[in-house]
Amino acid sequence: MKAERSGRLRAERVVGVLAIQGDVEKHLASIERCGALGRRVRMPSDLEGLCALVLPGGESTTISKGLDRHGLVEPLRAFAKAGGALLGTCAGAILLAREARNHPVPTLGLIDVDALRNAYGTQVDSFVAPADAAGSRPAGRSGRSGRSGRSGRSGRFSLSGCELPPRPFASSPQGC
Repeated sequence: MKAERSGRLRAERVVGVLAIQGDVEKHLASIERCGALGRRVRMPSDLEGLCALVLPGGESTTISKGLDRHGLVEPLRAFAKAGGALLGTCAGAILLAREARNHPVPTLGLIDVDALRNAYGTQVDSFVAPADAAGSRPAGRSGRSGRSGRSGRSGRFSLSGCELPPRPFASSPQGC
């Protein structure tokens, strides 16, 4: 019965991962562990049937150019307007922002925040450092994507203490 239920959930929930740049495979594996079917998105037609889309990390300028080159900018905006759930990690979060400051890059303008790019230095300055997941501050600087700037009408947000709900895609209007 569990396998049958799992198969039914997988058939109902298809979550895309923008496959222009970034660790697409890790995102797809995480989606599968959550009980959804993952799909690579490289062209507008790949958005059909998705209930959610993940924009992974990478280099935001490169991904932005790829969105334009593959004709995905307006289809992604339409997907969001139709109620498709979106998640951006690292560069993906920058591209979802209303505006990117400090080395501006064209964004999709889908989240009411300003992203401050390279707040901790350029990619050359990037490194990995351990972080205290239980605390509210990292043990050292890490990541190159920057940090959130001021938030707009949608209020403040924080990534510290995040937890996945039992059904992470359950609240989407698209039935995820």
